[in-house]
Amino acid sequence: MATWHGYILLQRPPLFSAAEWHTALAALASALDASPDDPQPANRLHARLNLAGTAAILEAAFDEGAISPDAVAAAVSAALGVKYTVDQVKTAVSANLTLWRQGQPWSESHADAAAYLAANRAAWEKLP
Repeated sequence: MATWHGYILLQRPPLFSAAEWHTALAALASALDASPDDPQPANRLHARLNLAGTAAILEAAFDEGAISPDAVAAAVSAALGVKYTVDQVKTAVSANLTLWRQGQPWSESHADAAAYLAANRAAWEKLP
């Protein structure tokens, strides 16, 4: 199993209701947490939701097979049941999934995630 330690941005696809989005996030958290018992806490899954709850940033040492569009779509589709086809979910998720510097060192992925958060600060932080 090849792993990549980095950051992923997931945005709620317009296809999903708020309840479906939360179901999808819970399913992905389970599917993407490749190292829940890792003795190194940095390798475990960490998640952050934006203030509106419509986007999530995930950081972990991901199994690269689990973060492919096909694998993500399969996990979400299974969680949502028969309402959508796997192809519908794959199209919706792929258009709203950002893998910051997949395959590159953690520091490069982190820099991109930090730049995104800085550019979108009002959506992610309560400002004074």
